[in-house]
Amino acid sequence: MRSPILLMALILYFLAPSIASAQGSTETLRRLQPNHLYLVQAQDEARLQGRLLSVTSDSLTLRSDTSLVSVAVLKIGSVHERKHSAGTGALLGMFMGGALGAVGGAAWSNSDSFLKPDSEAAGAVVVGLVGAGVGAGLGALVGSAIPHWRLRYRAGPRAS
Repeated sequence: MRSPILLMALILYFLAPSIASAQGSTETLRRLQPNHLYLVQAQDEARLQGRLLSVTSDSLTLRSDTSLVSVAVLKIGSVHERKHSAGTGALLGMFMGGALGAVGGAAWSNSDSFLKPDSEAAGAVVVGLVGAGVGAGLGALVGSAIPHWRLRYRAGPRAS
């Protein structure tokens, strides 16, 4: 019974700050990084994509492939930033490589190989660490090839 509650608490703990920081004020817009790729959705459903040039209290300016586009801050519905999953890929690769390496190292220590560790534990640790390193590298490479959009700003409700 406690496991689902703990799991939900951990999910909320890690997701709540990113959701809260994406909401609200023009200060959030001013913290956007210049020259990063952004997708701006206006409140009238128009979508604009480009590299951020500047943010003022009145407008946000993007450089698309062909032109410069300014959007009034009051007309912005949401802003998403283009990101890659290299960190997540490295983390997953590290765990998977470490687990496979530990199992392989334990099996290797029981083999008839000339070069083998003294014990199962030593084999599991050594090969597990090597597997974790290789897995992290491969995971980072794969993750860097997987782009996604991350919400950076969402306009709050506006008075009519």
